Amino acid sequence: MANHSVTLSFHPVRTRLSLLCALLLSVLLATPAHSLTVVPRSFDELVQRADTVMVGTVQDVHSEFADNGLDQNILSFVSFIELQIIKGQIPTQKYTLQVPGGVVGRFAQNYPGIPQFQAGQRYVVFIRGNHRDFFPVVGINQGVFRVLTDAQGRQVVVRDDIALKAELSRSLSSITRTAPSLDSFLQRIKALLPAAGESSP
Repeated sequence: MANHSVTLSFHPVRTRLSLLCALLLSVLLATPAHSLTVVPRSFDELVQRADTVMVGTVQDVHSEFADNGLDQNILSFVSFIELQIIKGQIPTQKYTLQVPGGVVGRFAQNYPGIPQFQAGQRYVVFIRGNHRDFFPVVGINQGVFRVLTDAQGRQVVVRDDIALKAELSRSLSSITRTAPSLDSFLQRIKALLPAAGESSP
């Protein structure tokens, strides 16, 4: 009787590639997909569409899983103190902004284009639909401005995404040199608000 033996061979590179593709596919299927469409907003629109415009310092940012029983989305809660309210009303001395994404233990969710608030930084924020909308800032990254101090000691205002790029390229001083002062920026906002007794559209 003839003895037949079968030898199975595996190509190591192809095997690794197949495993990598399978792993990548499982990650893509397990991760919720969110796409953000950023509609360009003029300064007037930022003011008009916001229900609250405030200046505040971030005291703390903490994240937790959304308590809706449907998925494993992560929410972050940004606590602001030292508030200066330019539009709207905030009855307390502390304000919490709810934004999507964050880190809980070994789990992380990140949404490209959404500003990442940093503890200790001071911001001007144009808010709409807090605790209701997916991202409660008018124009996504267009409605978050960072308050910085320039070389002369002036408080100036720079859009946060522009400030972040300038930090990465070590050119922040050139940005703050031409930035508007905080006072003039706030005056520009106030000039667009309805006069007392008038209702906004």
